[in-house]
Amino acid sequence: MRFKNTFYNWLTNRFILIIRNEENFAIRSTYRFTNIKLIVLGISTFLMVFFFSVYLISTVLAKWFNPEYAQLEIAKRTIILSSKVDSLSYELDRKDQYINRFKMLVTGDIVKLNEDNIKNNNFEHGSSVVNAGISPEDSILRAKFENEDLASELIDNIFAFDGVAFYTPVEGILKTRFSKPENNKGVELYTTTGMPVVAMVDGVVIHHSSYKENHLVMVGSSKLNLIVKYIFEGKISVREGNVLKGGDVIGIIGESDLPVLGIETWLDSRIVNPEYFVSF
Repeated sequence: MRFKNTFYNWLTNRFILIIRNEENFAIRSTYRFTNIKLIVLGISTFLMVFFFSVYLISTVLAKWFNPEYAQLEIAKRTIILSSKVDSLSYELDRKDQYINRFKMLVTGDIVKLNEDNIKNNNFEHGSSVVNAGISPEDSILRAKFENEDLASELIDNIFAFDGVAFYTPVEGILKTRFSKPENNKGVELYTTTGMPVVAMVDGVVIHHSSYKENHLVMVGSSKLNLIVKYIFEGKISVREGNVLKGGDVIGIIGESDLPVLGIETWLDSRIVNPEYFVSF
């Protein structure tokens, strides 16, 4: 009992801090406090400094303290540069074709080209007659290998991710499939207004850009070195730096005549078919 009284008196014992002028000893200010006030102030200051430090480490100072930051930044820049290079390559090819056509038109080679095309068409018709005995199943399989490079697709389809769960990003109907010959870098899904868009796999939001209600969200998974790109119209519920679990909501599909979600997947800085990870 005596100890409790002594401790209580020590906590509630009042002190006064007087600040005087050094020259004339005039009182400038006074501060009244007790030991319990000092303890509460110290604990509050410590908690504020602690949470502020955690915030800085996860945001501003992440590039120095988070080892995944540099890897995600490199992957982000790789995808952006790859998109720009693809666009420039496409435009250069179009210009080269235009210049070549113009040169052929000026020199008269366009007439020879048309004659060669006629001969090739006649040869194709002849070859179709020779191959008339091939079964329809063999013809379909041969067309897939010739037109879609099915052999390379089968090689790209060999992936193994043990212990990693993938989630369907949205409920819908497949509109466009991944196709290298047609330059389709991802898949597009028809969905409905108000449908939530969820993360396919655990990761961090490394990029987010919006134009009006059209959003582009990129989520990187350092565990797999996989980046998933989501393109849709609607509302967004994440920001750059947010850590997501597979199945967490990224946004909501907005009102549109044809609500569509676009998905692209990049594995080890190269684009792959999203259907290798999720069945749509």
